[in-house]
Amino acid sequence: MDNKDKQGILVQREALGDNKYQYICGGYGKVLDPITNQSIDINPIGDIFAAISASDRNYGEWYSFAGPNRGLLDGLMGVTPNFGAPASYKDLDELANKQVNMVINRSGSIKLWGNFTGQYKNDQERFVNILRLIMFLKKSLRPTLENFLEEPNDIPTWKRLYYTVKPFLDSLVTNRAMYSYEWQGDQNATSLSNLKVNNLTDVGNGKYKVNLMVKATPSIQEINVNIILAPTGVEFEVASELV
Repeated sequence: MDNKDKQGILVQREALGDNKYQYICGGYGKVLDPITNQSIDINPIGDIFAAISASDRNYGEWYSFAGPNRGLLDGLMGVTPNFGAPASYKDLDELANKQVNMVINRSGSIKLWGNFTGQYKNDQERFVNILRLIMFLKKSLRPTLENFLEEPNDIPTWKRLYYTVKPFLDSLVTNRAMYSYEWQGDQNATSLSNLKVNNLTDVGNGKYKVNLMVKATPSIQEINVNIILAPTGVEFEVASELV
């Protein structure tokens, strides 16, 4: 692998700056020219969008659309430059640390590698699938919340609002979008004098606030296996205690 390929990608990446709503991807796909029947390099954006669409349809917008299971780009013959070979693992990791996702050829298949947004900050929004989950939540909740506009701003309405959105949020836990959630509102208040999240001034002005706490499910980025040689004749349970 020519190191100039990596440096060229990194230079272009730095020019884009810090933006969590960016998805930065490198690599050209190889296809056959239908006229000359020769291999040519193309921008694989169409194949990437097809993989995203299939992943969303079959799994959900909160699943990573990259990797060996949902990131396969079957319409491509090859990729250039290819950072998928074992000799390029270090280069591929360096690109990932700069939030650059790549199209690679590994184990005989072309796939999208990387689930990173263009955000520099090291928090969960650096993962594309988690940022898309947040966007999905906002998009999905908005119509339901708008149905409660102009309703009485009181405890019965707050209870009804909570129990309306609860099945949807529960389904996201079931479908592995998040480990758990907490709807922090005042649906359990017994009177306006014991509000915990809202205050009487805002309530009196027609405002109601909810904090939706979400423990989102990230995608696996690294797997470590420690190979430990146990002494012959010693039970594994005993050997584990010696480690």
